[in-house]
Amino acid sequence: MATEARAALSLAPSTRVLLVDEEPVVRAGLRILIESWPGLRVVADVDGVADAKAAFSVENGDARPDLILFSHAGRAVGSLESLRELLHAVGETPVVLLTDSRDPNVGAQALEWGARWVVLKRHAAADLRQAIERVRFTKNSLDKTAIATLVAQIYKQNRTNGNRLAPEETLTNREREVAVLVSKGCTNRQVGKRLGITEVTVRHHLTSIFGKLRIANRFELIVWLYRQGVVRPGDPA
Repeated sequence: MATEARAALSLAPSTRVLLVDEEPVVRAGLRILIESWPGLRVVADVDGVADAKAAFSVENGDARPDLILFSHAGRAVGSLESLRELLHAVGETPVVLLTDSRDPNVGAQALEWGARWVVLKRHAAADLRQAIERVRFTKNSLDKTAIATLVAQIYKQNRTNGNRLAPEETLTNREREVAVLVSKGCTNRQVGKRLGITEVTVRHHLTSIFGKLRIANRFELIVWLYRQGVVRPGDPA
């Protein structure tokens, strides 16, 4: 999927990207990174929602953004209010959230408001490019509809089985331990160290977990765990 999207990106007219971040140095770095990828062009970088809205004025014409990258430095859901305002203003223009917060509630809230993808800053170089490609050229994005569909599937299975689909009934004890540690922001190496297993074994467990839950990545796993109540805000790391 990512390969096909990358091919489309290289053949299509440049995708116009708008950067939003309070820090000029961060915006400059993101501009250099994004414009190093074929098919992407940063049309503006701004420090707030007001200037971001102005980028969508009629006068901008061909310079109107195709996609917005919103860089978020806050740690709490409450710090996302400016993102909510922006999402309301830009309509169908896809927005990707780039955040340094490991709190899954931040990403889940952004998606519920209408953001199309969430990328952690510590994984930005690889994940950001993939997010832009998938959001711009495919419909297979982790958006609020995808989350709603995932939850609906779980509830449907619950009704079919006649009871709540508890994580213990879906995952093995070891898989559940791995999933919970992932939800706390642990890398594969850290998970392995905590559980006394190798990184290869951790990857095998994650592959099994993703297959059982019909999800594609760590973030979807975190959202699933929060939706199911397996982990909650404030749980110890």
